[in-house]
Amino acid sequence: MFKHLNVLKDQTGQTMITLLVFMVVAISVTSTAVVVTINNSQGSSDVSRGIEANQIAESGAENALFRLLRDPTYAGESLAVGNGTATVTVTGTDPKTITSVGRVVNTVKTIQVIITYTNNIMTISSWQELH
Repeated sequence: MFKHLNVLKDQTGQTMITLLVFMVVAISVTSTAVVVTINNSQGSSDVSRGIEANQIAESGAENALFRLLRDPTYAGESLAVGNGTATVTVTGTDPKTITSVGRVVNTVKTIQVIITYTNNIMTISSWQELH
C-alpha cells in the first residue's frame, strides 16, 4: 500500500513540472504574438500617415496651381488640410517651381511641380515626389 502512495507522489511532481513547462511555452507564444501585433499596428499607422501627408502635399500643389492661374505673383502660403498642414513655396519666373510640403504628426512628404508659361498658357512639365 505504501508503494502505491510513493508512486502517486512521484507522478504529482512530474505532472507539476510538465504543467509549468507548458505554461512557459504558452506564455512565450502569447507574448510573441502580442509583440508582432503591436509592431504591425504601428507600421500600419506609419503607412497611413505617409499616405495622408502625401495627399496633403498634393493638395497644396494643386491649390498653388489654381492660385497661380489667378495671380502669377503668388509666392506660396501655409494651409491647414485635414489632420496636417501644407507649406507651399513658389520660386523662379519661367519655369516656376512649386514646392509643397505635407506634414502629419512627424511624417513629411514633399511634392515638386515645375510649370512654364507659353503664350499665357500654363503647362506642367514635371510633377514628382521628392525624397
